[in-house]
Amino acid sequence: TLLVTAREIKYPDGIGPGSQVSGSAGEFFRYKHVFVKPPDDEDRIESLKMAEDVKCKACEVLLGHLLKRAESLTEDHILDQLDGELDGPVVLGDSAQENRVNQNRKGCNKHFKDELLLRGWHVRRCAEENEHGRTWCLEQSDKLPSERDVDT
Repeated sequence: TLLVTAREIKYPDGIGPGSQVSGSAGEFFRYKHVFVKPPDDEDRIESLKMAEDVKCKACEVLLGHLLKRAESLTEDHILDQLDGELDGPVVLGDSAQENRVNQNRKGCNKHFKDELLLRGWHVRRCAEENEHGRTWCLEQSDKLPSERDVDT
């Protein structure tokens, strides 16, 4: 028997399918679509715990990809890659939220999406105990997510 404990995900009062949600917190500049409910403080705390467990592996993977694209391994060329500037002008559409996210896709936000998520890396509960006592692990899947998956 497999026992999995998880919090029920349900729509908050006043929000339903198709509702438009906005705000000034960081996640509103990173995601175009919100699945079921906007993040609350409990969600933010859990995401910080996840980040703490995977930050070293994420950095290792991310830097590996960025260094391959650097013109050379000089300090300036490496820093150019770390800046994470947009490759070209942002194409504006009809959705204010999508425009906001697209204009803010730079730096760490851009690197996390482009170098980790879009390459199949996912944060998952560790399958087994590990020497570092981590709950969350960064794992790569053969199945790549879509842009929409990454923006949700």
